[in-house]
Amino acid sequence: MLALAALLLFNLGCSYVPYWDQPKNYDECITKNMEGITGTRAKMLIEASCRKKFPAK
Repeated sequence: MLALAALLLFNLGCSYVPYWDQPKNYDECITKNMEGITGTRAKMLIEASCRKKFPAK
């Protein structure tokens, strides 16, 4: 349940962040969204969301 809440907050947060403050690559996405996250499942969901937004080349 906590992981779902973290994912929802992550998605909502990305929607309302000003354009200039958006992460520009996968590493920035991970760094910005992992802050304060301790749950393994939440980390996995954030990693998946960042990878979806910034696919591996």
